[in-house]
Amino acid sequence: MWQSHGTSVTAVRDFTASFEPGIAHFICGPSGCGKSTLGYILAGLMPPSSGQVTYAGQPVAGNRQHVAYLFQSPEAIFFNDTVQKELEEISDSADADLWEKSFQRVGVSLPEIAHRHPFTLSEGYARLTALAMQFTREVNVMILDEPTIGLDWKHQQRVMDVLKAAVAPERILVTITHDLELLAALQGKSWVLADGLLAWSGRTADLLADDDLLRRFALRA
Repeated sequence: MWQSHGTSVTAVRDFTASFEPGIAHFICGPSGCGKSTLGYILAGLMPPSSGQVTYAGQPVAGNRQHVAYLFQSPEAIFFNDTVQKELEEISDSADADLWEKSFQRVGVSLPEIAHRHPFTLSEGYARLTALAMQFTREVNVMILDEPTIGLDWKHQQRVMDVLKAAVAPERILVTITHDLELLAALQGKSWVLADGLLAWSGRTADLLADDDLLRRFALRA
């Protein structure tokens, strides 16, 4: 069980939740409501000013090796001058077959881009590359910030299929998104923030079925 107790920061206040393996979890809400900040806290990238986040009974900040985080802006994780060097630094494995299969899953050919500087990739390909890199890591927790944003329809569908397969008994999957198609595809549970506070939580199916809720939290026009 991975738990966040009473997290209190400027952007997010009084958020308490338990995220279980084996189902999809979504964090939703209007722009500026604190979703990404909450993602950083859950991943151990930003310490809460009060409360705690734990994984397997230990503070998540001390268990970062178990957590993969996909930033909303993929360039935030790129520091080397080729995709190959980035992969060598990020991946927990040196298995070239695993690397190539991870890229194939998201519809990208690793041999075609391995020599390229990450900053020369399009926004969509950079996002897919960053996602594929995280899937080469042997982690039990994955937190993804807007994994389908900026992708064409074909690659959106590919990412949805990849995330469906990522829902597993040994893995906690938390996705920050506005993408209602992604919510519908993975179902599970949803947590809606508004002004930094938890405004609603429950089954994703119930959220999607309530048009008033979707409009209130700017998930539907």
